[in-house]
Amino acid sequence: MEIQKKRRISKIRVCDVCRRRKLKCDIEERLDANHSSCSRCEQSEIDCLFEEAPARGKKYKEMYADLEAKHAEVVDLLHRLHPGIDVDGLQANLSTHAVAMPAISDDKEDNEAEASRDFLRSAHAHDPRVLGSASVFKLKSVEKIREMALGRASSFNAHQRSQYWSSVVWKSTDEGFDPPQDLIDSLVDIYFNNTGMYRPLLHRQTFREGNPLDPDHQRTLWLVCAIGSRLSDDPRVLDSSEVGPNGRALAYHSAGWPFFMKFVSIAKPLPALSPSLADLQQSALAAVFLHSLPSHSSSWTIAAQGLVMAKDIGVHFNKGSGDMVKDELRRRAFWNLYQIDGEMSTYLGRDSTIDERLIKVDRPRALPDESAQDIYTYNAFIDLIIIARNALDSLYDNDLLGDAPSDATKAQQVVHNVAELDGRLDRWIVSQPDVLRWRDDRGDCRTVTQRCNNMCLYLMVQTLVHRPFVNAAGNLRSLSLTSSAICVNAAQSLAHVIKVFGEIDPRTDTVVTYAFICCVTALVCKWTAKLKGAIVFEELDRAVDTLHSYITSRESRYYVAGRLSDIITWLRDEHGRIDSIEELFNADIESMLNSTISSAHFFNTLPSLTSLEDYGTFT
Repeated sequence: MEIQKKRRISKIRVCDVCRRRKLKCDIEERLDANHSSCSRCEQSEIDCLFEEAPARGKKYKEMYADLEAKHAEVVDLLHRLHPGIDVDGLQANLSTHAVAMPAISDDKEDNEAEASRDFLRSAHAHDPRVLGSASVFKLKSVEKIREMALGRASSFNAHQRSQYWSSVVWKSTDEGFDPPQDLIDSLVDIYFNNTGMYRPLLHRQTFREGNPLDPDHQRTLWLVCAIGSRLSDDPRVLDSSEVGPNGRALAYHSAGWPFFMKFVSIAKPLPALSPSLADLQQSALAAVFLHSLPSHSSSWTIAAQGLVMAKDIGVHFNKGSGDMVKDELRRRAFWNLYQIDGEMSTYLGRDSTIDERLIKVDRPRALPDESAQDIYTYNAFIDLIIIARNALDSLYDNDLLGDAPSDATKAQQVVHNVAELDGRLDRWIVSQPDVLRWRDDRGDCRTVTQRCNNMCLYLMVQTLVHRPFVNAAGNLRSLSLTSSAICVNAAQSLAHVIKVFGEIDPRTDTVVTYAFICCVTALVCKWTAKLKGAIVFEELDRAVDTLHSYITSRESRYYVAGRLSDIITWLRDEHGRIDSIEELFNADIESMLNSTISSAHFFNTLPSLTSLEDYGTFT
């Protein structure tokens, strides 16, 4: 009898968290294995407590009424937060699976929480790639600093708009798409007059004279049209899902997708078997196009593959063929791939695909019928990409930054690295010709666009260099004030530049990520200043407003801009709570923060912006 009683007690022993969520608790098994908490509490990094008395059971009718009321609250919440989600469709899918399943036994209760999470994720499926440790898209430490300054957490779920976080339904084939010649010609002109201006890859005359029956020329043509479509207002460049019954565009996120599908239908299965110049050009073009799509991170994958092929055939060396145009196109193909790889790997926190010391090839040059200013601007752009990569290699080192606050020798090395990078940035800005130096007076649109594009990158790289030291402590404390001031000034300057850029170029998305990086860093500077009791000037808030507004203005064409805008809205939310949503769903929902920081009195505990843990990929 006593044995039976013990078993009975062990069955109903449940921790407070599992009892509130009505989930199976494995505390008995965990105690037998010398663990002090159940697996759920350990995973969520919260205390496993037994302070609440078990509630008396309810009658079935009362329980049913409670479930109905809770279901109505959840559905209403989903409709309010995410009006684009088909809740009824999600419920139907879940019900269909439930009918086909046998009765759930006690051994399968653990699957209920996972099923709830899968149900929620089905509404917000996104790219599952893993970010590197120095990625600018890893925001957990940023959120911790925010919570310390504001004293509360905020739910990211409440700011996710479904149209930017749900899977797209574009066609996966080019079936039925036969673009007319007038559309092709207009898109080719758009490409060379815009993208070809600040990413010189192809030679316009050589491209025009290409053989239409050559498969490589056809592949390149479809990619050129796909990129040109990103800046076109013609609804014929869209996937049919974004065209309304009246033939008007509902959105421009899929612009160029039908052309990209035509490229995919005739693309080489394995270009690495026998790489050619055309393969390198197509890799660069595909990477540029994919950068604007939901599969944003795949841009780095494609560019890195192209760079490996370029190394394979020795394009990174100076090898002359006697053909001036062909040699120049080889140089441009390599540097375009290097630039995309360097820029994307900086965002994603990954290593470069090629060691800079192995590069022996000359920089791009202007051909006789081309503008020397375009090529000079692009080479200056590459110089900044190289500085950005060097900053990540020399500053974003967890071991170095972890030891430097308490190790004077390593701290001195960090300070030296920062000073060296600052010097290179100063020399870059001084070396710019008068036509590309920043000034507020308006010139021709081409020059102003080039000036804005390079200045935005310069300010982003400057932010990247000083971002880790905004909250520096110990031996690195001397960098804190200077780095904060530089990051704040960079954000305010960038806000001024993109205001001009937005007026003359309402479609190009090249500087959206720069604006995001500077905006988030400016917010960190604001929160850190608030923790230290310093005054936060209105100019900083206005700069954040301008940067956020610019990112939002690019949402209609640049899919990722919608996600970045949602993230900034979440970080700026000073009133949101995470508990209410977690309680409403009554499921084991993973918190954006696993633990709450209760005190903000010790500034040395501010998390480093280079030791970033990941709780999801936003790209």
